[in-house]
Amino acid sequence: MTTDHLFKRRRQVYYKKLGKYLKYVLNDHFVLALLLLFGALGFTYSEYVETVNLGAVLPRLVLLVILIGLLTIGRVRTLIEPADSVFLLPLEEELEAVMKGNLVYSVSFFSIFMMLVGFMSLPLLTVTLAITQAEAVMWVVTLVCWKASQLMSLYNEGKQKDYVVLRQSSIFLASMGLVISLFLSIVVGFVLSVATVLGLIWFSFYYEKTTRWDFEYLIESESKRVNSLYRLLNLFVETPYHSNKVRRFKWLDGLFSSRFTDASPTIFYLARVFIRNTSFSGLYLRLTVIGGIVIVFTDSLIINLLISILFLYLIGFQLLPLNQMIQQSITFRLYPLSNKLRERAIQQLLLYLLLAAGLVFFLLALNSGVVEATVLVLINLVFILGFIYVYVPKRLRKKA
Repeated sequence: MTTDHLFKRRRQVYYKKLGKYLKYVLNDHFVLALLLLFGALGFTYSEYVETVNLGAVLPRLVLLVILIGLLTIGRVRTLIEPADSVFLLPLEEELEAVMKGNLVYSVSFFSIFMMLVGFMSLPLLTVTLAITQAEAVMWVVTLVCWKASQLMSLYNEGKQKDYVVLRQSSIFLASMGLVISLFLSIVVGFVLSVATVLGLIWFSFYYEKTTRWDFEYLIESESKRVNSLYRLLNLFVETPYHSNKVRRFKWLDGLFSSRFTDASPTIFYLARVFIRNTSFSGLYLRLTVIGGIVIVFTDSLIINLLISILFLYLIGFQLLPLNQMIQQSITFRLYPLSNKLRERAIQQLLLYLLLAAGLVFFLLALNSGVVEATVLVLINLVFILGFIYVYVPKRLRKKA
């Protein structure tokens, strides 16, 4: 088997695994959530753009910080495995073509993403800089070039030479280029980005002739890339490729000395599992924060209602697997728990968690007005009670 065939097979296995889990992630609930979320963000963004004046500095500063953050995200997909440091070592010359193909793929993938970001930022630049159509095209190409330069510097860092300075210089040049584009001249920033990416293309494909690779770096880099990807997937579906961490939050012990947790050992156990298991507590915090951010920047009552109900549903739905934690616990196998008591414990925990998230949404909705926030909290309360006492029992009995 040649190196090309080996990595072709790895790509097939890799995408088969991703497809297996993505079909569970991109379910009807998640797609609906994304549509409503992007719709609300788009509506809020369009309203904000209308309030921005020509020459405004703060919006461009925020955009600059976001773009620099996006440029530092992402790695070259190599599909290198730990055993390759031994078995592919004699085949480094054949590996060169495969690595270049991986670089081209990664640049193409992230270029599409940066093009979308560039198009989304055009309304803001049109208002603040009054850019022309030609400058708009230059701006999008500039973002693509800076992202490509960052990936090519990561590609060169995988060789057995100290190219860390090259990557740091690439990030510095990209940051300075974005500052020039946003605050001085888009044309100058465009020329600088194109010159940088052309220089890196010449260096990576023509000047640098070595075929020796730092396998330790490549293995570590690919492991971090795959772990970050499966960490994201683990927010929605269990995968065997990333294990959730259980942490001891001693500073939260005060929460477990209340009447709520002392009333039932089942509730005490569920509360501990929720706090310590980052797959539950982290998901709860992330959904609450995301929903709160959308609500605080939206003045429309209808959109706030849709967003709050949607995120309350997602929080409750994603925490239902707590029922499986009870069923798999050795303690409750030795001392069996009736379905009624287990159902009641899960309902009580979810009730408190959803009420806390609803309270956060209410406080953030006060930005839109007291009347709107009051309507929001009342409708959310009706939804929470219906979800807890109507939907949850049916769902748990269906899974039993």
